Amino acid sequence: MNCPFDISSSIYETYYYCTQCEICTKTIICSCGIELTKQFSYSSITQQMQNILSNHGTYTKIIETIKQIKLNEPHTNYEEIIHDCPKSSATLLINSDGIEILKGVGVWPIMLVINELPISERFLLKNIIIPVVWSTSILPTTSQLQASIKLIVDELIYLEQGYEFYIPELDRTLPLHVYTIFSCNDKPAQAKMENIKQFMAEYGCGLCYTRGSLYRFSNNTQYTRLRRRQQSGFNQNLFKSQPPIRVYPYEKDLTLRTNETHDNIIMKMEQENLADEQGHLGYCEFRRLKYFNVGESWLIDDLHCVYEGVMKKLLFLWFEAKYRYYPWSIYKKIDLINTLIDNIHMPSTTSRRPRCIKQYKKYKASELKAILHFGYSAFHHILPTIYYQNFLKFVAAINIANSTSTNNDDVYIVQQLLDQFVEEFEHLYTQRHMSSNVHSIQHVYLSVKHFKPLYTYSTFFFENINRLLKSLAHGTTQQPKQMISNLELFRVALLHTQTPSYPASLLHYCNQILDEKRNRYSTSECSLTKTSTSYESLYNNYLSGIPGIIGTYY
Repeated sequence: MNCPFDISSSIYETYYYCTQCEICTKTIICSCGIELTKQFSYSSITQQMQNILSNHGTYTKIIETIKQIKLNEPHTNYEEIIHDCPKSSATLLINSDGIEILKGVGVWPIMLVINELPISERFLLKNIIIPVVWSTSILPTTSQLQASIKLIVDELIYLEQGYEFYIPELDRTLPLHVYTIFSCNDKPAQAKMENIKQFMAEYGCGLCYTRGSLYRFSNNTQYTRLRRRQQSGFNQNLFKSQPPIRVYPYEKDLTLRTNETHDNIIMKMEQENLADEQGHLGYCEFRRLKYFNVGESWLIDDLHCVYEGVMKKLLFLWFEAKYRYYPWSIYKKIDLINTLIDNIHMPSTTSRRPRCIKQYKKYKASELKAILHFGYSAFHHILPTIYYQNFLKFVAAINIANSTSTNNDDVYIVQQLLDQFVEEFEHLYTQRHMSSNVHSIQHVYLSVKHFKPLYTYSTFFFENINRLLKSLAHGTTQQPKQMISNLELFRVALLHTQTPSYPASLLHYCNQILDEKRNRYSTSECSLTKTSTSYESLYNNYLSGIPGIIGTYY
């Protein structure tokens, strides 16, 4: 078979998007006569896949992973797909997000990673496939992104049929079937890739058909009544009405999005000439892929949903001054909480120790992650019991969902704990705070059930890739072309280091430069975590918490 995409001549091709025809073309003048200004760069997935496989041992690692999975009974959708695939196969996960290069200037790449590579290598820059990069001062629209995804899917369908790649460790070509099966993105990017409404709109959940409801603010709240009593000469303008917001009240039985529901709704939209229906804005191009389910294949993004979403919201509710009159507030005990967290020993693998808890609004996702996984015990006896027990269910479930290995019992426990957490959350913190992220927590178990633990596809990895990609673009114009060209130059340079004639001393020097986790200082020059005097008692008091909660499900 001949590849429909040229994988030998140009590193990238420029495509132009017509806003009237909603199609991509290689010519700057569309067939409708409009001169096109929106453009993006396209780089062949097949060519990039060949460059990755040209690294000695990459193919062997992929096939060994496939063999190991096929030896055992499948427990997840991912493992079932592997069992159904040919022996010489690989699967991909797709991600998309924006990168700001300069103020007002950015790019929007679409990335693919190989799931069968070890996680320590999977997200290395040399193993990342970038088929599309949009150059834009504003984010690409849903229709623009769908048009470029159509090109990607055309090539992915071709790769599903098998392509003869050269394998250096075998010194011959072998057919390799490549399947794109899952996607993990933040909510705005997922909505554009799934071709549905954004999360703040009706039917805005990308995994189910919950409608949500509009929460309308009232001036006659507990907070405003207390302020009226405290302030003399109360000014009504201080409490101007706010526009309603979309909230997602708890629902026990959720109707999930699937290929079948997608097809039925799209058919209805075409027959009745509808612009949207139950959140769908049109056909999702990923529906054409063999193993991609346009409902189940969207994975929960733990960075934005779990840590920057729910965990940050909890800190906001507990410590924000405007909520100090509510029963969940521990605003007056923020100094005590800070002392307790400061005395907790964080594991050496913690990438960022949390700053003072008073700066929670500025916390990075890694700091929120540390609070959730290691700092939860500091809230014991500080939060009211009912709120702390609710928080523990959240902590326990996320810890299980991030375990190195999970089984069906673990998935069930995660589902039950998070279902109870969301149900109680609405009663404890009121419907006003039932955000899209809180609702999405109910779907975490699906990601673990269908694919792997949360950490194996976390957008923490993709955020790091974005940082590296940003360094590949220089200047104020043509960033997509620079990014693609420099990435390929980097891959070729790495291949050159594998040749016998390459100096060993120079290779060692290059490895030192490229090693992001190098330690340049001796321990005597490092500022180590200070010794805790109270953390043991914190953990001892905590022992009746999570283990007791989890034990009730066995």
